[in-house]
Amino acid sequence: NHPYKDWIGEYAGQGYQDVAAAARADLDRLSNGVTETRFKELAKIFAMASKLEANFWQMGLDTGAEAEAV
Repeated sequence: NHPYKDWIGEYAGQGYQDVAAAARADLDRLSNGVTETRFKELAKIFAMASKLEANFWQMGLDTGAEAEAV
């Protein structure tokens, strides 16, 4: 009776697992021949994208908290 059972089931399901496996294979193929310098550049880009994503969601949480306080 877990409220997220269906949602979790989607990620555990074969359809999603197949998509994830295909994405991993694509990343492996695309990463062949990537130099250490380029890898470091990509890691930096990923870190910034992750930070921006977290900040995006934090804005929503902060706005929600402000609205509840009013």
